[in-house]
Amino acid sequence: MVTILQEEEEMLYRGVLMKSTSENTFSVYLIDIGISVDKKIPQLKTLPPDHLLFYYEQF
Repeated sequence: MVTILQEEEEMLYRGVLMKSTSENTFSVYLIDIGISVDKKIPQLKTLPPDHLLFYYEQF
């Protein structure tokens, strides 16, 4: 689970890491709005074993 916090609009998006598209970049499916986006997550090199992560990011 990826949690993306949009500070400007105070929106909290719940997302799921779907796959690694390149080093540090992941396809994230945003549950609440039903779209998939590519996000650069510098702290991650590859998907964690369980594919679950809580992550806060200005989106």
